[in-house]
Amino acid sequence: MKSTRLDKTIFTVQSFEAADMNNLFDRNVTIADRLRVAFHLTCRIHGIKDGESLKIDRTFFSARKF
Repeated sequence: MKSTRLDKTIFTVQSFEAADMNNLFDRNVTIADRLRVAFHLTCRIHGIKDGESLKIDRTFFSARKF
């Protein structure tokens, strides 16, 4: 099994003030803006384009009566 290591070149050491200024989800940001940014990040993670309509794969789940 190959061990994975954290790529330390991506991150930088910042002061608390600089990190606070780079915060996307600050208290001054509205809920609508937070949801828009969160949806954008979710789309990027799953490889979905922002303008693309979301479709449900109905073959994956099934519902039945008990």
